[in-house]
Amino acid sequence: MTVIAPPVRRRLVGKALRGYREGRGYTLNDVARILECDPSKMSRIETGQRGIRDKELRELCGEYGIADEQQAILRLLADPRGAFGWYLDYDGVLRGAVADLGKARGEHHGGTDLAARAGLYRLAHRGGR
Repeated sequence: MTVIAPPVRRRLVGKALRGYREGRGYTLNDVARILECDPSKMSRIETGQRGIRDKELRELCGEYGIADEQQAILRLLADPRGAFGWYLDYDGVLRGAVADLGKARGEHHGGTDLAARAGLYRLAHRGGR
């Protein structure tokens, strides 16, 4: 069984939040009370196993006294919409590699841009399966 690591962006946000929490002397239970959630949810957020909603992130940033500029960076990193489409800049570069991979697997995509993008997305998010 393959274990997939959490996305880097979520790990970065989680690590930063843990550092701020510990720097303020809060426990996971303290933060869970602030957000009205289970401490295990906060643990999963801090380890990157789970994302954080913008509302929750804003609330924690306010509680931790995080500067506006740092809040903006965390919010960009935490935004799940930013994770999609990263491969579009590489469409022309990797199109041939995706087509070759498809041929090797006996797949035919008809050479469409959408098929190439779907192939790149599949490579990136499912280990090429």
